[in-house]
Amino acid sequence: MSGGEGQGPPVPYQAALFGPALPRWLSQDWPQLQVRRVIGVPEVIPYLLTNELAPEAVCGPPTACEPAVRARLRALGVRFLSGVSMAPWEALSQGLNYAITTGARDIWILGIGEEGLAQTVAYLSLLARPEWGAARLTVVHGCERGYILRHGEAAHIQGHLGETVMLVPLSPTVTEVTTRGLDPSYQGHTLQFGQPLQVQLVATTAQVWIRAGCLLVSHTRQASVQPPDAR
Repeated sequence: MSGGEGQGPPVPYQAALFGPALPRWLSQDWPQLQVRRVIGVPEVIPYLLTNELAPEAVCGPPTACEPAVRARLRALGVRFLSGVSMAPWEALSQGLNYAITTGARDIWILGIGEEGLAQTVAYLSLLARPEWGAARLTVVHGCERGYILRHGEAAHIQGHLGETVMLVPLSPTVTEVTTRGLDPSYQGHTLQFGQPLQVQLVATTAQVWIRAGCLLVSHTRQASVQPPDAR
């Protein structure tokens, strides 16, 4: 465990947080998923173990795992973050809180958003909460990669000409939205909640910056999952 009382601040690290709808096609990309720590909900733990991705922590109680899985996790020293079962978005919140308080500053989130409209909205509203501002959040959903930008942050996108990028405000106002490599292009634009924008890549690399607020930048691509672009 990084950090701790009397030990100074946690050492920054990269983490992957796996939700209940982890897509099976990700198995071919495990070698590219080079994160230091893995956190998962009980539903995906057997799949992670099969793919030799042992979690550091489980967002749920030991009783949520089969006895054989539970025994293996205990042998590995895996930490269970809760003594009771939780709703999926509560488990995500618990996993994010654990990752950030132990030093995660770059977090992949995979396997969420396939449970229906209401839960997808619940996930997005949770990710917009200001307490996660200490870490960069990247959400992978099928061929989409979403970056949660906060005050003064930027997303650097790599892709192919014509691919779609959506800019979705997650706060009442997002100010000074500036883009490069996208069409239409914006310079110092203000977005209000409920006013998303759709743009396209006109270069193989593009950038989106904001001054204040919270913005989801979602890039739809036709390639397999790769490590998040540096921001």
